[in-house]
Amino acid sequence: MPPLIWLMFPVIIVVGYVFYPVPFLFVVDDAPFREAFRRSVRLTTAGGPVLSFAFWHAVAGAVVSAVLSVLVSSGGGGFLLALLVSAPVGVLLTAATVSFFQTHLEGTEPGATGGSSGDTSGRGETNEYEYETDEYGFATD
Repeated sequence: MPPLIWLMFPVIIVVGYVFYPVPFLFVVDDAPFREAFRRSVRLTTAGGPVLSFAFWHAVAGAVVSAVLSVLVSSGGGGFLLALLVSAPVGVLLTAATVSFFQTHLEGTEPGATGGSSGDTSGRGETNEYEYETDEYGFATD
C-alpha cells in the first residue's frame, strides 16, 4: 500500500472534525457560507467544549455503529430492527448537536449571536459578526 494512503485517514478525520460544525452554524446561527467555515475553524481549533462534544459524539456513533453492525449481520429480523433503530438514533444525535451549538453559541439568551432570531430591525443592518442581513433578518453573502 502506498504511504500516502496511511496519511489519508488522519487527514480525513482532522478535516471532518474542523468542518463538522458548518451545517449547524448555517441552521443555528444563520451564518453566511464563508462565515460558517471561518467560525467552524475558530470553534474547533480552540478546543474546549466543542472538542469534548465532538469526542463524545464520535464515541456514541461508534457504539451505535457496532450495535447496528451486529444486528444487520444477524439476519432478516436484525436487519429490520437495525432499520427501525438507526433513524431515531440519527435524529437524536443530530438534535443533540443542534442543541449543543444553540447553547454554546447563544448562551442562555435566544438571539444573542446576532442571527435572524435576534435581529428584528433587518434592512442592511450589520451584526456583531460583520455580515449584512436582508429585510427579514437573514444573512446575505
